[in-house]
Amino acid sequence: MDLSENIPQQQALDMFLEECSLRKSDFIQKMYDEYYLHNNGYVEEVVQLTILDKFGFEPSNENLDIYRQLIWKYRQIPEVRDQIFFMKHNIMREGDLKIGDLAPDVPLLDIKGDYYNNLHSFMDKPLVILSGSLT
Repeated sequence: MDLSENIPQQQALDMFLEECSLRKSDFIQKMYDEYYLHNNGYVEEVVQLTILDKFGFEPSNENLDIYRQLIWKYRQIPEVRDQIFFMKHNIMREGDLKIGDLAPDVPLLDIKGDYYNNLHSFMDKPLVILSGSLT
């Protein structure tokens, strides 16, 4: 059966929560360890294709693309936002900062390669912080 972007929200949520549960399984955690440095995307694909199959959808690349679009479509639902992006170390999440909030004091690296431990010492002048993640 082909997956549709119009499946009921509850069914999509059930799939996402099952995906989260599968990611935490010993088997998948061992796969994360095995493929951590070389091909972590392979584990993601195995997990999501397994979910498609479990819920009666053809585990095809087309359905996988639609499933991933559903994740983004429902990403603001708390159960999706807080759980679906579980990785090996469960550190991925949307930030909590809002305009006007004080930034957390974290070590910073300047363009010369020097570290600074007191973010708030920069607050008297404009500051641009670029951040990201490499997985």
